[in-house]
Amino acid sequence: MIKDHKTKIGGLTVYYRTAGDPKKQTLVFLHGWGARLGRLRLVGSDSVIDELSKHFYVMAPEHPGLIRSEGPKKPWNYEDYAEHLNKLISHLELENFILLGQSFGGGIATAYAAVFPKRIKNLVLVDSVFGGRLENFYFKGRKWWSLKYSKILKSSFVPTVIKNLVISSFLGVPVGFVDKKTLENRLLMGKIMGNLKLETNYKDLKTPTLLVWGMNDTFITPINRAREIQTEIKSSKLVTTTGGHSILYRKPKEVVSLIVKNLEKL
Repeated sequence: MIKDHKTKIGGLTVYYRTAGDPKKQTLVFLHGWGARLGRLRLVGSDSVIDELSKHFYVMAPEHPGLIRSEGPKKPWNYEDYAEHLNKLISHLELENFILLGQSFGGGIATAYAAVFPKRIKNLVLVDSVFGGRLENFYFKGRKWWSLKYSKILKSSFVPTVIKNLVISSFLGVPVGFVDKKTLENRLLMGKIMGNLKLETNYKDLKTPTLLVWGMNDTFITPINRAREIQTEIKSSKLVTTTGGHSILYRKPKEVVSLIVKNLEKL
């Protein structure tokens, strides 16, 4: 059973969820941008948490500005998200945990592993955003959309109902959770997305790392980038499966099984 929690961390009201037996190995799951509550096949996180909880005690935070958590008051980078995550982890007194991040969550996980390596047992990156490479067409397109997003929310000509739908689809905010305050608070998220850049040098990562990638992820976070990263992280292993960028949400049972099996070999 997935349990909901709400707390105040770093001046922001944030939500996180837990599932599984607390006596088992703790795993912190960081969702991607656009993920949401529920079991929607492409972006629903519930099925992933359910599957992970069969093997681990899962703590799954909702990143500031996404889903239900309050957004940052100024533009953040991956390191800022990692710092905020560490405050939550310290608040919950978690240590020696497995850190799993998918896509945007993988960027946060990578930044976290660089700054707080002693707190992590293993790092798992699933179709993660990458650093140290030229931006591909997808990420350039995200920057274009981030500007459009801000203009839509600021426009007096766009009906509130449309703004609410944009926030819900872009940030994973539940439709019933969107109000005037939420709209104002999420305005900055377009700028944050447009400016995000992972600065971590993979060669500096010392945590044993498992890379899990969809073989058909050739557009968003291309598989060839994962192969390059695997050569740069000394203690790492790359495993692939059929599917694209959203394999974790499309095939949670298969992907989690891969993760459990290969973590034992790190």
